[in-house]
Amino acid sequence: MISYALSPDRLALEDAISRHNCAVINGWIVDVTWLNRLATAEGEVLPTGAGLSRILLEMGYAAIEGRRMRIKKTGTKHYVWIKIGHKQPEMIKNVMRQFHDGDEIVPF
Repeated sequence: MISYALSPDRLALEDAISRHNCAVINGWIVDVTWLNRLATAEGEVLPTGAGLSRILLEMGYAAIEGRRMRIKKTGTKHYVWIKIGHKQPEMIKNVMRQFHDGDEIVPF
């Protein structure tokens, strides 16, 4: 049996993804900006920058074309990653728009 250790940063990211599971944070899509805001609001610290990119690549994700997309409701740009091999990558932007630009009040 082969065993290997996972870094504390990877474990923190995996835990945050499972804890904040929603339409834009799940096994197929990770809205990194939204995940970071939710985690920060709960006092969690997630990896950032190149460390975060390395971990997401190891987990089988790739940045969407253009790396980020603008959310009209808040005027912010969100970094979005999708699972490599996702059958409908063009659908991701629609999911993001429906989630963030919907009628619900988003605190940030």
